[in-house]
Amino acid sequence: MSEQLRDLSENNILKSDRIVVRKKKTVAKWAKKWELEDLPRLPIPELKATCDRYLEAVAPLLSPEELEETKRKTQEFLQFEGVNLHKQLLELKAAATTSWLEGFWDTMYLEYRAPVPININPCFVLQDDPTPSRNNQIQRAATLINSTLAFVKLLRNNALAPDTERKTKLCMHQYTLLFGSTRIPGFGRDRLATDYKSKTITVVCRDQYYSVNVYGADGKPLPVDDLENIISSIDTESRRAERNSDGVIPPVGMLTTMERDEWAGCYARLMDAGPNNKAFLEKLSSGLLLLCLDQHMPQTTLEMSKILLHADGRNRWFDKSIQLIVCSNGKAGINMEHSPVDGHTTLRYAEDFFPLFREDSL
Repeated sequence: MSEQLRDLSENNILKSDRIVVRKKKTVAKWAKKWELEDLPRLPIPELKATCDRYLEAVAPLLSPEELEETKRKTQEFLQFEGVNLHKQLLELKAAATTSWLEGFWDTMYLEYRAPVPININPCFVLQDDPTPSRNNQIQRAATLINSTLAFVKLLRNNALAPDTERKTKLCMHQYTLLFGSTRIPGFGRDRLATDYKSKTITVVCRDQYYSVNVYGADGKPLPVDDLENIISSIDTESRRAERNSDGVIPPVGMLTTMERDEWAGCYARLMDAGPNNKAFLEKLSSGLLLLCLDQHMPQTTLEMSKILLHADGRNRWFDKSIQLIVCSNGKAGINMEHSPVDGHTTLRYAEDFFPLFREDSL
């Protein structure tokens, strides 16, 4: 498994006092093809142009005296400190394999120490299934996993139509991190692990986690009927386990709601507590996504939004890049860990759900 994981720990990051750049990484062939070489790279404006735009922006907010003082300090910056900073930016651009901003993105998210629920992770409320009879929890979950596997197939076959803006192609690199990615807690800085070859999902129901291989022996995604049977069996098994435990099952996923350094300490202790824990955490981190089967019954969009954004912290793993949450009345949505991808990437995935639900597409 370790050979398939993409590790963005500090050993793969070049740092200076102010800048961060990723080294070139070895990734899966299908993922490499999404790094479109013909796209123009993000430019770095001339330093004077940046200073001029700054003065233009702040001028309406300042008194004449304040504006003169700001102009003086800006001129000093342009002549001294700014020269060195601009040189570092140019060096960063030359060394970066994609955008020179990419390392700053990693640092901004992975070194943020507040809990990720609410502070980092956004959510998306999905529309109901257009076929009303499929809006019970088990069928809805199976349908959404079926659609997800169709999306993954397009992605891995490099058949997904590129995003565009005004007929201009946009970079698709983030899509390679959408599935199989997990934020791993660390002291001072987290890291991102991505399994590009993942064939499993993790299902959590009543705070119990189950790893499911969603591909058959022929390498094809499981049909929706098989997914329904598996999810139904998990629901039944979780009920039995809950009864046998007198309803006391440790909600281990709540640990992912902690402040990041506190969670890093707990994570280290979990990993050291025994081989079963280590295997569980590795399975969870390498899965395509986390399917959360909830017992909630939201009736309004506001109620659903609160469930997707945080709920009570149970039945979750907020470090997972994609949590697909399906309530007992079939209402569904997504919680997204923000460090690997931006919102528009997940939104494209969410918008493609129903067009992709065609069993013959798999």
